[in-house]
Amino acid sequence: MNRNELIDIIRHGTVVQGDISGLDLSGADLSGGVFDRVRFPARMAGAQLKEASLNECDLSACDFSGSDLHMTTVFRSKLDAVSFSRAKLICATFVESPAPGSSFAGCEAPLATWTNCALSGSSFEGANLDRANVLECGLDRTDFRRANLDRGTYYKLDLATALLDGANLTLTTFVESSLGARSFAGTKLFRTQFMRGSVAGSSFAGCDATQCNFTAVDVGGCDFSAAVLTQALFGEARGAKVKFTRAKLRSAIFERANLPGADFADVDLTEAYLAKGAFPGARFVGATLSYADFSHCQLNGADFSRASMFRTKLHRAARDGAVIPGGDWLGDDAEVAALEDWKARHGADRTAR
Repeated sequence: MNRNELIDIIRHGTVVQGDISGLDLSGADLSGGVFDRVRFPARMAGAQLKEASLNECDLSACDFSGSDLHMTTVFRSKLDAVSFSRAKLICATFVESPAPGSSFAGCEAPLATWTNCALSGSSFEGANLDRANVLECGLDRTDFRRANLDRGTYYKLDLATALLDGANLTLTTFVESSLGARSFAGTKLFRTQFMRGSVAGSSFAGCDATQCNFTAVDVGGCDFSAAVLTQALFGEARGAKVKFTRAKLRSAIFERANLPGADFADVDLTEAYLAKGAFPGARFVGATLSYADFSHCQLNGADFSRASMFRTKLHRAARDGAVIPGGDWLGDDAEVAALEDWKARHGADRTAR
């Protein structure tokens, strides 16, 4: 089969099978082709495979640089050391297709999806992954430096050894993923979601992480000093010895967080909500806590020396051994306590009265 015969077969809707590795398909228009168990040739640069379907194919060491795979589906295929550099992968789907050592550098892949793919050692450096999805993939040493991950979804991943330097994580969602201990300096963060995962040991020092979400995240040993965390979510976050010194945490939420020994010295927690959190031994020295709510918190041994506590709520907070200056803070609220203790009376209870 020569190149023209292959193109004719595809145009007639016939399924392509077998070994075509001897052909040069550079720049060929193979759009809409259905390929089943095909061994592709190395020379595929600039080819058109829009809306094509590749099932159990072997693309190992192929050069798809500059190719167009718009809405192409790749299923259970081998992509070892493939080059998709500068390729168009818009809405492309890769399922159970290992691509170790492959290059997606500089590719355009908005809305693309990788599911259960081994991508260890692959490079997405400078790639546009706007709204892309990477789900349950192996990402050992995967390179995302300077990539655009804006609004993407990354689910159940181990990113501990992945490179994210200079990446755009604006509105990116990480769910049940471990990002390892890393520095986020130079990384674009805004409303980034780190839900139910881990960033333990990482540094966000000086970062603008406005409205970022750390719900149920392991933040143990993290450094958030001088970070902008306005309206950030730390609900049910956990971890010891977290450093927030000089951070801007205005209107942040720490409901049910468990952060023993956390350092909140000189932070701005104005109007923050920390109810039912556990902060034993935490330092709030010099912090601005105006209108902050510590209701039902565990604050045993905490230090509030020199803190500004105008209208700060400490309703039913455990404060044994805590250092709390006098001032305008609010203690137990009798009316609120009565409402919390109220129980509905059933028929038998009313009759007894």
